[in-house]
Amino acid sequence: MISIAFSLAFACKDDDVIDNKGVPDGASFNINCNNSTDYDDLSAVEQKPINEFIYKGLNTYYLFRDANCDFVSPKFSTEQGFENFTGRGGTPEVFFEELTVSEDRFSWIVDDFNDLERQFSGESKDTGMSFLAFLVEEGSDDVFLVATRIADGSPASRQEIRRGDFFNRIDGVQLNRDNFNEIFSKDNFTLGKAMYNSSGDLVDTSEEVSLTKEVLVEGTVPLEKVLNVNGKKIGYLFYNGFIRGSENELNDVFRRFGNENIDDLILDLRYNGGGSVKTAIALASMITGQFNDEIIIKEQWNAQVQEVIKEQSPDNLIEKFVSTIGEDDEIAINSLNLSNLYVIMTKRQTASASELIINGLKPYINVVTIGDGSVGKSQGSITLYDSPDLFNKDNVNSSHKYAMQPLVFRVINSDNEIVPNEGLVPDIEIRENIENLGILGTIEDPLFKRALDEITGEVSPVAKTLNSKSVEIVGSSQNPNNPLYQQMYK
Repeated sequence: MISIAFSLAFACKDDDVIDNKGVPDGASFNINCNNSTDYDDLSAVEQKPINEFIYKGLNTYYLFRDANCDFVSPKFSTEQGFENFTGRGGTPEVFFEELTVSEDRFSWIVDDFNDLERQFSGESKDTGMSFLAFLVEEGSDDVFLVATRIADGSPASRQEIRRGDFFNRIDGVQLNRDNFNEIFSKDNFTLGKAMYNSSGDLVDTSEEVSLTKEVLVEGTVPLEKVLNVNGKKIGYLFYNGFIRGSENELNDVFRRFGNENIDDLILDLRYNGGGSVKTAIALASMITGQFNDEIIIKEQWNAQVQEVIKEQSPDNLIEKFVSTIGEDDEIAINSLNLSNLYVIMTKRQTASASELIINGLKPYINVVTIGDGSVGKSQGSITLYDSPDLFNKDNVNSSHKYAMQPLVFRVINSDNEIVPNEGLVPDIEIRENIENLGILGTIEDPLFKRALDEITGEVSPVAKTLNSKSVEIVGSSQNPNNPLYQQMYK
């Protein structure tokens, strides 16, 4: 990784038009900097080291730095002016929010990097129930949840919650847009079950389940199997998160797939919000294997970082298919050398590293996508610490534990194609039917059955069933404060 020294000397002047190379599609900015405040002339204010760290990190690496006058045309040129600017008031969270662009939903800051690192390792406090949240009806603020997957051995599993169960109350109160996020903030709560009656209305039932979150460390491959269908051996992999360090688990799965000599693979990413780029590259290499050392993705950073990397280490701007994994690249990858891949995706939850797999493999093999689309996020992040080089905790500032996870690069494939902001368009369009979710990895699951049909050449009427309830999705169990929420990171 390239480390760029921070400097208080800036070349941009008022009214400069900023070159937006490397800024993602739909987020290009021409700005006019007319802020009249001169922080060099202010009386000295209290120094705020955390805010100074935030400014230095974002001014160097933030993908959208050229959209903010505070970076491209700052109203200070001295160290005292810099301290006045960063000490002008506001918590670190507020200061961070002010420096990031309003269009950026994915950069965030934490007050304890130890918690962040635990989440990146796959450790989280959770009930084990994945869900989607819908409006009860158009024009209403009332919300109901549909359970989509239950982790084995989790609190939700012990309460015998099943995929397809409906819930519309939390602690006896109707779920709505305002209280929906209590599911993320509370460690203990009770959910009230609901059902559709014969008239098609969602109604309460008397059944309630009490849930207490626990620290869960679930494997990233909750379901794998091999099916024999019409003389074809078809592998199925339900993958729920690109957890850094999970490559060995994936490699074991692909060893078993290889031993079975599967002909085709169905990769189910419908609830996969993303994660580690390194893990995504490993998975792509396991699916293939015939393209070692070919470029799978290219990275684009902000203009100043891009130029430094191009000059000093241009190979850092590309990621290639790999043949080994492990801390010292000591483990050979179990590759399948497939030429066809069938990916299940959903508009609300398939994001980032999941989209990298699809877009990165398309120039090389036949990738057939089944679902209603994807999120549309090509930007990735890195963790920045308050340390001399920002990338690690060597000599980290011991007075606090703040860290940032800002967007710093976007990815394109080897054909220079980016995942569009509106998401990937499926080859076969089909939405999940909340009244008929079926069982994952079985023919009762319409999306899975539709993928099987595409491989075998059959047509299944049940697989064409669209969601009969035209209600708006307003959220999911992908907690916005979790590193796997529509994220991609190095």
